Amino acid sequence: MQDFSPEDQYQLRRVQMIANKKALEAQRTQQELDRLVLDLEHKYAMLAAGRTVEAGSAIFQELSQTRKSNGKGEAELIPAASGSGPSN
Repeated sequence: MQDFSPEDQYQLRRVQMIANKKALEAQRTQQELDRLVLDLEHKYAMLAAGRTVEAGSAIFQELSQTRKSNGKGEAELIPAASGSGPSN
């Protein structure tokens, strides 16, 4: 650090740690949202039908997957023909 006073150095490190804590909280919240969406997709059998929901906009989308032989692959989201969800 440059010519900061010890108090300024303390304040800078403190604010950096607070920012890091907020970033971790945001990651945890995003993970909880992803888990909730996954649970809802499972509950309404969307995954079995090849559909998913975009959390930010609640848009239902078709899930087109290019799979490798080991079952892992990249998933590509394709907008669904109808915007309505499954009826249960």
